[in-house]
Amino acid sequence: MRCIDIKLHRTAQALKSWSAKHIGSVRLQLAIAKEIVYIFDLAQEHRLLSAAEHELRLRAKLCSLGLASLQRTILRQRARITFLAEGDANTKFFHLQACHRSRKNFINKLKVGENFLAQNEQMADGVYNHFHGHHGKPRSAALQY
Repeated sequence: MRCIDIKLHRTAQALKSWSAKHIGSVRLQLAIAKEIVYIFDLAQEHRLLSAAEHELRLRAKLCSLGLASLQRTILRQRARITFLAEGDANTKFFHLQACHRSRKNFINKLKVGENFLAQNEQMADGVYNHFHGHHGKPRSAALQY
């Protein structure tokens, strides 16, 4: 097992080194591409862009879109790794996630017409009456098949 651990560690280091050499900082590249597009947009307000400038702006815009997509993917994978590593364990991260989900799913008041309902029984009756009014009515004879 120690041999496999060492090999995986070395592979991870090699992949990080390759990524740094060939891809670099996605955040920095994205900021540069956005800055280039912004500069050309400012110049375009005062004059027409040459064909080469227009082509460079288009390439920078496409590059920024691709880098933004790559950055979203990286952040999503990091979040997944964090959740897999700490989400099932009885950690502070797990409890923060559970509390956030509980707060997000809790309905503290409900508006029915012009009234606000805050008690659970009143909200339950309001929801029942609303859906019973919509779904509890039989179809008329003209609409039945």
